This record gives sequence, structure tokens and C-alpha cells, in this order.
Amino acid sequence: MKYKISALLILFSLAVAQEYGSIAGTVIDQTTEQPLPGVNIIILDSDRGAASDGEGHFIIPKLPVGSYHLRAMMIGYENAVKMNVHVNPGRQTLVTFRLAISAVEMQAVEVTRSFFNPEPDVFNSSRTVDYEEVRSDPGGAYDIQKMMQSLPAVVSGADQQNEIIVRGGAPGENLFVMDGIEIPNPNHFGYQGGGGGPINMLNVEFVDQVELIAGAFPAKYGGKASSVMDISLREGNRDEYHLDLDMNMSGIGLMGEGPLAAGRGSFMASFKKSYLDLVIQDIGLSAVPRYWSAQAKVVYDLNPTHKLILNGLYGDDKIDIQEGGYNSAFRGQEIVDANSGQYSLGLMLKSLWNPSTISRLLVYRNHSRWYTDLYNLISDDEKDHYISNHDNESELAVKGDLVKRFSRRLEINLGFQLKRVSVDYDTHVDARPLNINWYSTPTAPGVAQDLSHNQWSADVFPIIANRDTVWTAGDSIWTYVAGSDTVRSFQMGVDTVFAAYDRQLDESFLITNLFAGAKWRPLENITVAAGLHYYGTGHNHRSSVEPRLGFSYDFGLATTLNLSYGVHHQVPTYSLLLGDDSGTSLKNKYTRQLVAGIEHQFGPEVRALVEIYRKDYFDVIATNADTSAYEFDDGGGYNNLGEGYSQGLEIFLQKKLARQMWGTVSYSAYRAFARDLRITDRTEYYNWDFDYRQILTVAGGYKFEFHKQDWFQKLKSEKWYGFISWIPIAPADENEVSLRMRYLGGKPYTPQSYNHRLATWYIDPSLERNTERFPAYFRLDIMFIQRHYFKKSSLVAFVDIQNVFNTDNIWDYRYNADGTRDKILQYKVFPVGGFMLEF
Repeated sequence: MKYKISALLILFSLAVAQEYGSIAGTVIDQTTEQPLPGVNIIILDSDRGAASDGEGHFIIPKLPVGSYHLRAMMIGYENAVKMNVHVNPGRQTLVTFRLAISAVEMQAVEVTRSFFNPEPDVFNSSRTVDYEEVRSDPGGAYDIQKMMQSLPAVVSGADQQNEIIVRGGAPGENLFVMDGIEIPNPNHFGYQGGGGGPINMLNVEFVDQVELIAGAFPAKYGGKASSVMDISLREGNRDEYHLDLDMNMSGIGLMGEGPLAAGRGSFMASFKKSYLDLVIQDIGLSAVPRYWSAQAKVVYDLNPTHKLILNGLYGDDKIDIQEGGYNSAFRGQEIVDANSGQYSLGLMLKSLWNPSTISRLLVYRNHSRWYTDLYNLISDDEKDHYISNHDNESELAVKGDLVKRFSRRLEINLGFQLKRVSVDYDTHVDARPLNINWYSTPTAPGVAQDLSHNQWSADVFPIIANRDTVWTAGDSIWTYVAGSDTVRSFQMGVDTVFAAYDRQLDESFLITNLFAGAKWRPLENITVAAGLHYYGTGHNHRSSVEPRLGFSYDFGLATTLNLSYGVHHQVPTYSLLLGDDSGTSLKNKYTRQLVAGIEHQFGPEVRALVEIYRKDYFDVIATNADTSAYEFDDGGGYNNLGEGYSQGLEIFLQKKLARQMWGTVSYSAYRAFARDLRITDRTEYYNWDFDYRQILTVAGGYKFEFHKQDWFQKLKSEKWYGFISWIPIAPADENEVSLRMRYLGGKPYTPQSYNHRLATWYIDPSLERNTERFPAYFRLDIMFIQRHYFKKSSLVAFVDIQNVFNTDNIWDYRYNADGTRDKILQYKVFPVGGFMLEF
């Protein structure tokens, strides 16, 4: 917090007279992205405004600093509102309006729908937010994935991760799209096949809007089984150069933007680096995380109807874990080096062919790496590496789509994507002595049963993976008896040799996506959408044609009935598909989703949605161990026998920021089940891993605009004000207080039993799975935001106190070798703070 105090003291040494700024932007058609001339843009509750010119541009100059709500209006289009648009001193604030065409050309459109601007081909389970909404979210810490957890359909699994898990599904089932680029995982310290991590790499300052579709998404999306997060980035300023400095728990960052080629283009570029590693090293902790990221966007107009868009995102992570303990993945290691990183780079040509047609052609590349090395440090200059895992995954894709509007009632969308996936896997494990303690059975010749050597016996079982096999290690011989937990010892022995393992794999395959969709309005109050998506994967030679359907009926009086249906396939993770002998025979799992909802708007900024859904899973990948009743079976291959389903009711009440208040209430009551593959003579289901049953989230905030008050201007002129202004609850030009309360029913788990003879924990095969539940999850977060306006700059500071009541929320249990069990807790009370300085 000392950084914030220092920054404020420096800034308050400058003149603090109130200054002016401006709002500029562009108005485009929501579907075809054609610029719209003659659109009226007005500032709500004022007499200020402007009209867009022939290229859709507008500017409202010389506005006093503060925040404003803007409305764009045009006959033949639905109104749109941009809320909480901040005007900073000496700066131009950019906004983009996307207007949806109305069914009747000359009909005036009801104002009540203007605060909510859904995507034109999405009917259900969608939420769209902008940058300011992300910044105001308590508990989100400027993380767009964490913010989406306020939706009733979404959970993360743990405070330490921002994974998007939707409607009882699994991690890795969400599609991330950034300006058309499909990003594998936009997080630091992510993992192969997943979509989450502790820290998101995307700079929210780049964001124009984010849309999350929680189910039955339209035909233009494919390749994931559950949901889509579509992130649209804004363009940089074409008139002015801006510079922002920010600092928070995730690191220190710098961002710049400005014009290129005399206004024919623009750029945005940012860099962020962690600094907590310096603090951790100073206090002597063994786990030292280091990470940094960079992002850029460049736009250049070839001519008025064709533009090039270049996007880049890069992240690098490293963590050293010294003196690994008992609970590490590999017991007894001295040092673990984990290094991962990824980049995404894409170039798009966007072409406006005529007022009713747009095309986009995109070429992009993703590359991800995961490097892990385990070694003993022999000396300062010598390392004894015994496990090395270096995995690289790359995607090279060409993607295109065409949108054509034939009339106000009919439009089509066609597109394709060809993606070449390449992997380079290199794993090496040295043969090493591995201490085991065993027990001798009465069947051993001349030896009575001995239970005195019972610690670390779990290490036996990775070795005895194959049944009815004999191993020899020195003078020791063991035989594993199929279907029992017996290791019959014929000779005394305490040491074995962990077998060496090597894997080198360099392969590639093609993923093909084709889609076609149409939206039709047969009547003014009825909209129908239909589409097909072809999904083909080369390595396992699987293909599918997926239907997508949507229907909307407007009852009038601001009430709409919406129906959606979709089938969605997802290829297995690359490491599983290419790294296992059974990968070529694995199918792509898929879901079949049906959603029905009612939406009603109580006023311009308040709406309520009630949805029911059913999501069925087929061809889910399971290990062969999932089909075995033997508790120590370690797998030995994969299959597609898994299946399951989830169904539920969701209620979402939302008030957009107006009259200084905003809020959401979301509730979900659902069940998620998976088939028990151990039972073959009948179909039995058990509680799936993310079957929380009930989820309740309440969030809201209130904004105080003290800069409009005379008493505050007098207070601000006092010299001593700079010394108290850093206090989170101290009055500033604008203050916002927000909170988020979240409740989840207990997460299911399968209790484990302790085998004293083998000194190991195991799951009793005679018991049902996931019969127990962790205690219910409860967490309250409170955020304080201050905005200070200076003569030529502004400063935004925030303090986000997570888990205010210090609730003990259990993440999991740790099962110790001595037969005891410890709780692994999620975040306790966790204050996060930071600031952003805008020049």
C-alpha cells in the first residue's frame, strides 16, 4: 500500500483544478459492422449529445470530468446504452455502439430494451459485460473469468482457480475466443487440457465487451462441450496518445495506445510483470512464482472498407519448489522446476463489401509449453535430473466467415476453420532406488505375518500396475495376485528400482470446422435461428454434424420466451489423444443441450430471467480403472464408456448501473450425475464431481459522485487532504462500494479408507461414489474503489477484501501416510489492492 500513498502524495503536489475531457466513438450495425450515419447519441439526464457522421464517428467535446450514461438512437434500430463511461481530464474516452436492427424499418423501438444488448444469434444463457463492469466486480480482482462466476450456471471448483465450469460439467469445456482467435488457456500457471489458472493474462484495459454463453450456443462456435466466452477487444485511440501505469497483487504493468499513420490506424500495447517473487525470496519461502505477460493490438485501414487487425498475447510462468514434501506429486524430490508459457498471434482481414455483407479472414497461431524438471542438487554447479517432462503443443489455423443480410427479416452466416495441431512431447524418467516397506503374509514360506513395516507402502502400487506379474529387484521377489490386495513375499527386501521411462512424440493432425446458420423473422414477434456445424478430427478419424436451433417469441410488455437446442462435440485433450496407445480409438465426447427461458424487463435497467435446462453427456473419456472394482487398480488405458447428465433451474435478476446503483441476484438449483461404470448389469448413477445442488450469488454496488458537491471541492483544496486520501473509505471524486456474497452447497467426494497393512489410503470398491459432501461454501467479498481527478491525469485505486468473515471453506482433504486426514482450505481472508494511473 506504500506505493499508493507515494503516488497520491506526488499527484497532490500538482494543481487540482477541475478539467475537461471528451467522449468519442463509432456506431456500427451489430451484425454487419457497417458504420451507421445519422445516429443520435445523447448523454442521459443532460442536454448534451452528438450525431454520427458518414463514417459512423461522433465526438462530444469539453465534458466535465466524471462518469456518464450514453444512449444511441436511430429509426429502424433498437436503442443501445453505454453506462458508466468515464471522462478523464485532458483525455478522449472511446466507446463503440453496436445497434441491432429492428424487424420493422420505420417503427420506433421501445426504450425499455436499450440497457441490454444481447448478441443477435444468442437466445438463452448469455451475459454480456464491458470493461467498467469487470473493474467494479468485487472478488474478481480485474479477472474476467472470475467475474463470470456471478452467473448462476458457473462455478470454478476452487478460489485458487478461475476455471469456467458450467452446469455440472468439467474443467476444460469452455471455448475462449479473443477477436476470433481461439485461445487454449488465457491464464498464467494453467495446465494441459484445462481453461483455468490463478491469474488471467488478458489486460482488461483492452476489453470492449465479454459475452459468456452458458449452453446451446450457435453454429458459429464449435470444439467445446459446454460454453463459450467471446472477448471483443476495442481499438486504440486514433487521435491521442495515452499512457497508463497500474500496480496490484498480480504485478506491475504499463500500457500505451495511440494513432498510427496519421489516424489511418491505431495501436495498443501493454506489459505486466510479477513482483511478489522479490518479497517471497526476502522472507525465505521455498515456492517462488515468477510470471510476466505482454499484449498488443494494431489496426490499419487499407481503405474505408478493408482493414487489417493484428493481435498478440504472450505469457511466461516459472516456479521453483525446493525441498518438496510428502504431499508433492513425486515424494522425496529435492527441487522442482516448473516452466510454462504460451503465445497467441493472429492477423485478420475484415472487409465490408456492401451495406449488408461483411467477411473476416483470420490466420492465427497458438503455442503452449509445459516444462517440469525434478532433480537433486549435488553441488552449486551440478544437478542430478531424474524426471524431465517437456511438452509443446501448437495450433496453426486459418478461419473465415461471411455474414449476409438479405432483408430485415433474414440473414445468413457461413464459415470455416482449418486447424493443424502439432505436438512435441519429451518425457524421461531415470531408473532410481525407491524405498518401500512391505508386509509378509502367512503364505510366505516359514515367515509369519509382519505388520511392523507399514509406511510408504503406497509406492508399491505404481510398480505393480500389471496383474499376475513377478518383479525382481536385487534379492527381492514379489508376486501380485489379481483381484486382491496381497503382495506375497518370498524373500526379504526393502529396496526396488523404479523402472526407466522414455517418451518422445512428434505428431500432428487436422481439425476441421464448417458451419452454416440462418436467422429468420417470419413475424415481428417471432425469431427463428437454425444452423449446422461440422466437426472433424484427424488423429482419431471422427466427424460429426451438429444441429443448432433457437426460437424466440416476444409476448409484448417486455416479456420474451426463448428456446435453444444444440449438440456440441469436443476432442480429447491432445496429451491424451496423442500420448496414449488408446488415443487413436478414442471418440470425441459430446453434449446434447436443451434450454428454455422466460425473460422480462421491469424497466430500462432491470431484467429477470428464469431458465430450465437439460444437458446430456455421451462418450465421456474414462480410465479403465473406472470400470474396475479393485481399489488399487491404477488405470492402464482409457475408454469412452462414460456418460452422465445435469438438469436444473436458474434464476437471474440484474440491475444495470443507473441512479448510482447496480446489482445482481443469481440462483441455481440443479443436479449432475455420472454413470457408475463398475456396475455392468444395470445402469446406476452417482453424484458427479461438481454437483453442488444449489448456488446463490448476490452482488451489488453504489457509486458516490462527490466531485459534484461543493463541500468536496473545498475539502480537496486543503493541503492535508493528500495525507488521508489513500484511506479506502476516504471521500474521493468518485467512490464506489460493492460486495459479493456467494453460497454453494457442499461439493461431493468419495471417502477413503486406510489400509493399515499396506499403510495406504484407498477407496472401498463396495461403496457408492461421491456419497459424502464437504461443508457448504460461503464467502463475502467487499471492494472499495476510489477515483481521483487531477489537472492532467486521474488515478483509480481499489481495495478488494475477499472472504471478509475468514470462513473455513474446504477445498479437499489431505490423506497422510500415518492414517490421519487434514483439511486443505481455500482462501482465508485475503485483501487485494492496487491502483491505476492514467495520463
